[in-house]
Parts: sequence; C-alpha cells; structure tokens
Amino acid sequence: MAQRARALRLPLPEHLPTCRGGLGGALPRPEADGRVGPTPARLAERGKQARDADAYDAHFGVERVSDDPGGVFLAGLSTALRDVLADVDAHGTGLDANQWRTVLRVPGAVLAFTSPGAAPVPGRGDGDRPPLGTPGEPASLLRWRTGHRLFFTLTQALIVALSPLRAAAGERDADGAREALEFAVLLNRASAVAMRYASDFPAAEYPAVVRPSMEPPFTAPGFSGLQGRDHRHLVRLFGGLREFRSGPVAAGDSYRRFVASVGELHAAHRLVCSRFGGGELPSLRTRGRGSPPHPARTAGQVLETLSAQRLALLSPGRAGR
Repeated sequence: MAQRARALRLPLPEHLPTCRGGLGGALPRPEADGRVGPTPARLAERGKQARDADAYDAHFGVERVSDDPGGVFLAGLSTALRDVLADVDAHGTGLDANQWRTVLRVPGAVLAFTSPGAAPVPGRGDGDRPPLGTPGEPASLLRWRTGHRLFFTLTQALIVALSPLRAAAGERDADGAREALEFAVLLNRASAVAMRYASDFPAAEYPAVVRPSMEPPFTAPGFSGLQGRDHRHLVRLFGGLREFRSGPVAAGDSYRRFVASVGELHAAHRLVCSRFGGGELPSLRTRGRGSPPHPARTAGQVLETLSAQRLALLSPGRAGR
C-alpha cells in the first residue's frame, strides 16, 4: 500500500485574491500548513457537482478551508512543493534540470507578481534543482497524488494571475496585462512539468495500482479532473477573457505566448495519457456510457476535444462568439 501524503489545505478558488496586492503580507502560517486546524470552508454549492468536487478533493487529500485565503494558498503551494521535493530526493526522477528550474521559479514569481519589491523567497534558488538520481521504483500512487496536488496549487496561482487581467485590460494598463500574462505563461509551463512528474513512474504501475484507485469501489463512476473546483473556476476565467480577445492585449506577443503555453500544458496532459494507454483505454469519465456500435470514447479522444475547446476560448480575434 502506497503511503498517503499529508493533507493539503487550500482555499476555495472563488475566495482567492482577485487583485495583485491581494497577497501582500499574507505569509504562510503554522495553522495554514496543517499543524493547527483552521476553519473548514462552508460550501454554498449543492447537488451532484458539489459531491463530485468533494470526492475529487478527498481522493487527492485536499481539504478546503475558509481562513485567510491568501495565506492558506501560499502555505499550500509551499507544502505541495516540499512534498514533491521530498519524494524526488527519496526516489529520484527522470525529469531534467530545465524542467525543475521552471517549477522552482514559481515561488519567487508569485511573490514578485503580488508583492513587487518584497524580499526574495528563501530556500532553493531559481538555478537549483533536486538531486537527479536514477529513478528507482517510487510509490506510484503517492507520486501520482503528490504531482496532482502541485498541479492544483499551480492552478490556483494561475487563477491569481488571470483574475486581475480583465481589470488591467479594461483600464488600458498594457504593462499590467503583459505582466499578468507572462506570469501565467510560467505557471502553465510549470503545470506541464507537474503533470509529467505525476506520471514519472513505471508505466505498468498505472493499470495495476493508479487507475484502479480512481474507479469503483474507491470512487464513484465517472471520476475526472473536470470535477475539480479549481479547474472549473479557471475555465470560467478563460471564458471571461473573450471580452478583449480582439483588443490590443490579445494582439501582443505576451498573449500569443500565453495561448501557446496553454497548448503546451494540454500537450503534456495528452503525452501522459498516451503513455498509460489513453489511445486505447476508455476515459474514466465516459467508461460505462458507451455500448456497441458506439463504444465509450478513449481518454485520448476526450483530451483532444477538451484541448480544442479550451484553446478556442482563448483564440484572438473571436470576441463575441
């Protein structure tokens, strides 16, 4: 039985700061890091969607809390990174130094974006990396969960980056919009690394250990990343960007890099899916829905469709569609 990671406490995505200064002075606190129990979040949502989101959080060991959203987010990012680095130190990794540098730039970038002029984040620097040992036989389920938890915190950071973007564009603050977009580019690229890290274990472990943990009786049928609260909130933010997709911000290099980085993230997801047989296996989300002559769609087919939909939301020159 793979060891389970400690609980990761995160705020609800709708409670995250929506302006660049919203994290100013919000330092990770002991109670936010899981040593003292903060107040559990009271969830306003009800129904199947809420139950699915609760089950998705529970599978990955995520607890939603309502105290100090900015501080809890920063503590969650710190916890997720420490858990990943501890796992890599213990088991090694097949990822390269450049990929790890991308991830390790994130804490400093969060601070620079939300608190300009603040002191650098102590700890591993931008040029450092965890030891690149020969991958052994890591606890595959722990790595899968730990990598996804890092991905969740990076998604929350992306929400923090994009939330003030509409305001910056509306105020014709071109510099502010560019800074938000370049921050989002880094976060998308780091998220792609997190996905690759989550799958950095022997491929045979996926059908034997990892996939069964996401199927009945351990989860309800249809388990999917689309159930995650952070993902749903981010997609809503993407949809909100349609207001200025035909404007000057969307015509700039930063926006093009942002859209390209979203494509890189989806490509990483498809690569992970393909490595674990996603071209043949039915998606967990659609498994059981199909019947001859219309079998359930494969995981790869589902990801291709979702990727096209997300990129269509962001494509310049399509405002109002």
